[in-house]
Amino acid sequence: MKPKKNIAFLVGGYSGEFEISLKSAQFVESQLVSDKYAFFKIIISKENWYYANENTFVNKDDFSIVADGTKIKFDAAFILVHGSPGEDGLIQGYLDLMGVPYSSCDRLCSTITFDKKISNTLAQANGIKVAQSVLLKKNEKLNIKKLLTQVSLPVFVKPNHGGSSLGTFKVVAQKDFKASIEKAFEVGDDVLVEEFIPGREMTIGVVRRKGELVVMPITEVIAPNEFFDFDAKYTPGGCEEITPAPIPTRMKRAIEASARQVYDLYGCRGVVRVDYIWHEEKDAPYFLEVNTIPGLTKTSFIPQQLEAMGWDVQTLFLGLLDELFELG
Repeated sequence: MKPKKNIAFLVGGYSGEFEISLKSAQFVESQLVSDKYAFFKIIISKENWYYANENTFVNKDDFSIVADGTKIKFDAAFILVHGSPGEDGLIQGYLDLMGVPYSSCDRLCSTITFDKKISNTLAQANGIKVAQSVLLKKNEKLNIKKLLTQVSLPVFVKPNHGGSSLGTFKVVAQKDFKASIEKAFEVGDDVLVEEFIPGREMTIGVVRRKGELVVMPITEVIAPNEFFDFDAKYTPGGCEEITPAPIPTRMKRAIEASARQVYDLYGCRGVVRVDYIWHEEKDAPYFLEVNTIPGLTKTSFIPQQLEAMGWDVQTLFLGLLDELFELG
């Protein structure tokens, strides 16, 4: 029997999504059972990177650990770090330097998609409909009147970099505008002010398997709050999620076609999730963002969609590793 490949299972991160990553890891870890791969959970924090079971630090000079007195160098990495440094390209750049392969999006794709303004600009330039937005920089003088000539209330105020709706606010009244922008700046140095798109919220997983681009069943998200905020995302029963979404065939086909275009446009790899609003007045999908490291708790969208199509997390991700080593 061939020796197992050593896989670094990277979790945690530097952002407010640290705990969310650990929750995803709890479920995924139970699924990563294989006679071909040995998984080592590496927790990444601002203070250090360490092997969870041994509480030993990672040697970043050669991306290795010492476990049970044996030095282990990793053959590949499975990245489950939400936010920075997992979704902004930093880990991918490090792994590229170390010569360690990984089955998710590469450094350039991650960097572009993590920047909402750049991502939207590229999408719009390629015929993909997006909300109009204005980018604000920290320490720039804020001119609310000028801003309101560029976008009309209601709007969303959100960090330009980040996820899980952290620091995101829906602003309906002008009196709340300044405070919402200030709170968003507490999360990041750049803030995006984006027009509100009336419509139904949809999300769809996409993966390339054995050369074929596969779209998963669409999920419709019905949030009880003003929008699909942090509480709605991570509180059990915080929103209604319907998979597959009860939508007409023409809507389904339009969202699937757009998701395929988005995947190829940014050069995505592995599994991503693409979020949309179906604009009720324009009768078209409006692209929100790409999640290059989507949530993977048991009840997250991707596991829901996999179940609806008769797949499971174990088969999918072990299959992606097989392709990485050309074992599939």
